[in-house]
Amino acid sequence: MGKDFFGNKGRLYLPLSVKFPNRENLEIFGFEQLKNKSFIRFSCLVITKGYYKAMVLDPQRGYYHSINLDLADLLEKKTIKFESFDDIETLKELLEHEILFSVDEKMLDFFPSKNFITKHSEFYLQLKIDIKNSKDFLLFSDLLKFNKAIKLLVTIHLSVELDDILSFLSEIRKNIDYVSLEFSFKDSIEKESIENLLKNEKRIHFTIFDNNQNNELTLSDDIILRNYNINSYSYNTLVLSNDGEMFDCYGNYFGKYNLVNELSLKEIENLFEEQLYHVKKDEIDICKVCDLRMICLDKRKPIYRINDNSWYHNTECSYNPFIALWDGDEGYKTLEECGVISNEHEFSIDHEKIALINKELWEDE
Repeated sequence: MGKDFFGNKGRLYLPLSVKFPNRENLEIFGFEQLKNKSFIRFSCLVITKGYYKAMVLDPQRGYYHSINLDLADLLEKKTIKFESFDDIETLKELLEHEILFSVDEKMLDFFPSKNFITKHSEFYLQLKIDIKNSKDFLLFSDLLKFNKAIKLLVTIHLSVELDDILSFLSEIRKNIDYVSLEFSFKDSIEKESIENLLKNEKRIHFTIFDNNQNNELTLSDDIILRNYNINSYSYNTLVLSNDGEMFDCYGNYFGKYNLVNELSLKEIENLFEEQLYHVKKDEIDICKVCDLRMICLDKRKPIYRINDNSWYHNTECSYNPFIALWDGDEGYKTLEECGVISNEHEFSIDHEKIALINKELWEDE
């Protein structure tokens, strides 16, 4: 198992496009000089703690780091002293990857404490459509004529021709300010071709994902805000069929599509008053102790547990936050194997059993 340079608990995730100062430049600057300085975390970064590890999220540059919980506690401080670091390599990595920056003691007052703004933005409607063939492009082009603040989420299946995608985007761009394209079969569409096709489109976001997964990891200010405040998958999101019928993300019928044009945004917002759409990750078994919860778009429907007024899922996620491993990783164990119970009756954690498992998994790291 690969050792994370921030401890013994996971991976480092960085897109290739992110460039950082190299180690040689930092050595030239001289770490002896840093002994008299304090250190501050960049204010754009979000720290998310889980059961066994934590995440440093940078939504502005689109990367996230896996770190251990002790380091997460340290990074949450307003200022950090040089002597707080037992390992100089950790400090080097934090500076190299622009998680911390150094400040002279006399300049500290110029850097007030800042926290990520967690207030949810104004309501907007997300409309999801499913493109299974080129004929669907024509059907949806006729339907999608409206003038409200709507984000359109388009899932494209199979080997739909690129020319058809371009024609569709050209048509709907007349009415829509934001479009997100999701290509649900990795083998059917070449990622490089899509990237070249859309690289100059400022208002179109696209991802390529495995449609068999229950959740997706998406790093942005918007998804973090949604996970802090609402159910990021189901709230303010309707699915539009090609015959004009609308459903929520769990298949509950909402009405005909013309409802979108007949109602005000406030009236549409009122359709999402049901508690199901407001269940946050911090209120759901397992999710609330997951280090990835703020960037996870979870397709599973939360289920209410009456005896303790809480929520759970009846299917298991492919990531186990109690041991920081994905299904398929070496050493992975299910929740049951870790002594974790989450069902309609209870939520319980065998902390001693998990501690023994983690010791066996990570003791050599």
